[in-house]
Amino acid sequence: MKGASEMTKEEKLAILNSMKVVESDGDGECLYYAYVENSVENIEKIAQVVPNVEKFIKEYSSENRVEEPGLIDIQFAVWDYTDANYFTGDCFIIDREYT
Repeated sequence: MKGASEMTKEEKLAILNSMKVVESDGDGECLYYAYVENSVENIEKIAQVVPNVEKFIKEYSSENRVEEPGLIDIQFAVWDYTDANYFTGDCFIIDREYT
């Protein structure tokens, strides 16, 4: 398995998109959140992309941001570590026309 520094941004995006977004909200121009389940499997996937997964989970876990526990907002991992610039409602994409 490649480390985060050895992966391309496309490979990182594929890992993050392999997680099911269970809840999201936005206004068409701004994505407010894109939550995935706070599970061991998802944390392992995030750890492949984000250098300090413990800090990321602490900062973006729903326990710190919303009333409903058990979710992680992955949009910041996507924006910071991939070239994705758009969320379709199901996955993050690189939209060349949106840039």
